[in-house]
Amino acid sequence: MVERLDPGKRDDEKSDSRPSGAEEFPFERPPRLPQKWQRSTRAERQEFFLPVSGFIWFYPEEVKVIDHPAFQRLSRINQLGQAHLVFRGATHKRIEHVMGVVSVISKMISATRINSEKNAIRKGPRSSAALSPHEERFLRLGALLHDIGHIAAGHTLEDELALLGKHDADQRLSLVFSKDNWDVPDNVEPESLETLVDRLYANYVTPKLRDAGLSPTDIVRLLIRKPPADAEHDPFKSKQEVLLESSEIRFSVCSNMIGNTICADLLDYIYRDWYHVGKMRSVDDRIFQYMEIRRKFEGHQHPRQNMLAPSETELPPSSDDRFVISLGRETKVRTDGVSAILNLLEWRYELAEAVLFHRTKVAAGAMLDRALFELWETVDEKALLDRLLEVSDEQLIDLALSEATAKLKKKESDDRFRVARGLLQNLKHRRIYAVLAAFNHTNLIHNKIEIAKRDYGGLGGQEKIAAANRTNAARNLEKDFELPPGSLAIYCSTVKPKIAEVSISVDDSVMRFADYEDEHDDLLSGGHLKAQINRFDRMWRIQFFIEDSALESLGEEGALNLRRAISDILLSDDDPTTLRARVQQFAKAYVHDQIQGGKNSVSYVAEMPDAAWRDETVARKYPNGADCIRNFIRRRS
Repeated sequence: MVERLDPGKRDDEKSDSRPSGAEEFPFERPPRLPQKWQRSTRAERQEFFLPVSGFIWFYPEEVKVIDHPAFQRLSRINQLGQAHLVFRGATHKRIEHVMGVVSVISKMISATRINSEKNAIRKGPRSSAALSPHEERFLRLGALLHDIGHIAAGHTLEDELALLGKHDADQRLSLVFSKDNWDVPDNVEPESLETLVDRLYANYVTPKLRDAGLSPTDIVRLLIRKPPADAEHDPFKSKQEVLLESSEIRFSVCSNMIGNTICADLLDYIYRDWYHVGKMRSVDDRIFQYMEIRRKFEGHQHPRQNMLAPSETELPPSSDDRFVISLGRETKVRTDGVSAILNLLEWRYELAEAVLFHRTKVAAGAMLDRALFELWETVDEKALLDRLLEVSDEQLIDLALSEATAKLKKKESDDRFRVARGLLQNLKHRRIYAVLAAFNHTNLIHNKIEIAKRDYGGLGGQEKIAAANRTNAARNLEKDFELPPGSLAIYCSTVKPKIAEVSISVDDSVMRFADYEDEHDDLLSGGHLKAQINRFDRMWRIQFFIEDSALESLGEEGALNLRRAISDILLSDDDPTTLRARVQQFAKAYVHDQIQGGKNSVSYVAEMPDAAWRDETVARKYPNGADCIRNFIRRRS
């Protein structure tokens, strides 16, 4: 069996034998480095103490990265957005999470090494080579920097409004890594994160990768980035291809250990987020026992045909290696390993259900969504990002509020800035809108769900169009029902299960968990995985929120009519003729109610005169093509 090393020993020092009963996974053991490379000694490492993680040690190079202003920004970015409006303890920041991820990746590194040693003395599938020293260093660095692109209200600005690119896309990473004019003390010489990383990690790039033109920053960026959809125009295409083919830093292994499915990212936040919302989950290290690096064979290749000498204990490193959860053999499945995966999936579902989709948090998110879109819809992306890059979540509301107020003082031509200011003031003072209507799989037929996803949820990468649709629909509803501008907000979002994408190994097969279940009639989960994926899908909803005084002004009958209009007009899948007739019925009923109430200044018209369109600032149709109700109403002054 391969000798285990004492964490404090250098490579040229003899390792002490481990006492019987010692911990099977020596999680705090640092990687070994070749003697020709300068390495950090145990005395040079520094420790931080974090809730959930406890003490975490970092190499000196990592501490210098932590101290860089690009990284310190994360201490001002909320991990759970506006969840603290409901869960008052959920004020933890991104910086705690990413530092915790390093602790998890350290455990994963040790786990894969120990499991490789176990497999070396067992009969059965051989593990691929354990992680090399340079892989371990870049794994830790990638874990530390995997969220480096996040900004305040990032989920709203990027995922819901698409006013900014994704936090892990090349454009954002280029800005964060190259920026050298951070807000630093006068006595500190400014330095970009890229310059720092390249200087500190130059010795950890193998000669072959260095000769291929890859710098330390290139490597870590490739491990943590979201590749562009258009691979042909990827500015990192050639470097990506080098790393994909490399056996020295195995891209698939490292990237999946950092941030994909059952990864260090998940295994930190699933405990940390529950802890801070006040519903702590007991840490279960069982999943680490099944983490391995295995070879994925294609076509007719088979591991038994891979000629290994009897003295060889593991396959040599290859770009075909994969990080997997090893679930044993079909004749002896590790059922507790299956349960560990499914438990993580369940916890993630419960986190989304209880916290991320809590109605108060969602209402606040919808209000922020509309406020920022009204305020910044036409602002240049680069200029907006430059303004927000060093802003905290706490500062964002005040910054946006100040900007909206300044616009109003200049007497801008429309209500957008007044609406934005009102919403932001309400958010600042926690005057959260009430639920007016909510639709999901239980009260919408399939066709209406697809319409809502298309028009309001950004299905197919159309997030900015969906954001404009939500805003324009809210504006039109306010005008149709004579509500104050900014009194409505709409939210439409979903969550992906992700864990179904995890790679597993059973016998010699390496494939996605969901694919294995499809091919083997749910052999491992007994249908539980499909049921959980279905639950995630059914978590989708579209919600409409209203300011309290506006709801009161509608009265019970008016609120009912507004809900009916949302369901029967906005979310209708009827043909144009039928839809137009329904809108006309709403208009007639509205006029009738107004006259019955003594308001004789309104009348029904089959067509609205062209002159009545002149003062409109929004289109007089809803996103599905339905006419606005007021198109058939004439108001006399």
